[in-house]
Amino acid sequence: MKYSYEGANKKELIKKYVIKSNKLIVKYFDNSVLVYDYSQEKELEIQGIMIDQAINRDHIVNDIKEYGSFKQELLLMQFEMILWLFTISNIITSNELNNSIYKIVSCLIATYNAILSGYLCNNYFSKVDEKEELIKYRKYLTMRKELNEYINDKDLLKGLIHKKNILNINNLDKYTIAEIEQLEENLDNIRKRIK
Repeated sequence: MKYSYEGANKKELIKKYVIKSNKLIVKYFDNSVLVYDYSQEKELEIQGIMIDQAINRDHIVNDIKEYGSFKQELLLMQFEMILWLFTISNIITSNELNNSIYKIVSCLIATYNAILSGYLCNNYFSKVDEKEELIKYRKYLTMRKELNEYINDKDLLKGLIHKKNILNINNLDKYTIAEIEQLEENLDNIRKRIK
């Protein structure tokens, strides 16, 4: 899980876990870390907690549409970039370059627009990434029981890059939406074949 959610206790919200040297290292959103001796039972317990977290987040952020299509942010970002380019080209082509007040004001406007454009770009791409994460987690929560049911089917991982790591709540962030959709398609094909 890359993103927290409103109302979550970051001290208890698990970001991910890593298995290293027979240890289960659990990382939380408040940057704290707990280390356990590895056991499959402990790993499954941590995965269960992470699934509960994902379900809670899904209930809190129950409408992905609230993230919108980001059209307003994109238009504002484009406007700021155009304004920045216009200001820079105005500074370069202006006959007023000898006027130091004009130079200072123009540079301040260009700097402000560059900073604002950078902030808007970062904010836009962060929201897009968070929306994609919500979609991936929602899809995973819908199909996770079937994934476990058909885990040994030869066609389950067909067309996937991550064939060595079967999808689980901990490695979900490594998968793209396209790979999750491929898994959904594979599950559909398995269902059809079995019926």
